[in-house]
Amino acid sequence: TILPNTSFKCPETPPKAYQLNYPSVAIANLNNNETVTRTVTNMGGKSDYTVSVEEPPGVSVDINPKKLSFQSIGEKQTFT
Repeated sequence: TILPNTSFKCPETPPKAYQLNYPSVAIANLNNNETVTRTVTNMGGKSDYTVSVEEPPGVSVDINPKKLSFQSIGEKQTFT
């Protein structure tokens, strides 16, 4: 018998799909400015990652920071 985990409570308002921490971003029916946050966990040693974006026509994308520099395994960093 598998019992449900009752220690986790679902939020009353679920997050928008594009706010889930997936490695890519897609926003359907974009009509206004949206801020999306991603948190990255380094799985290697010292490493640098630079963002790459293909902006759809009529859309402007601003990434901050544009480069993440990791010093150790398990280190977390966030960009918007």
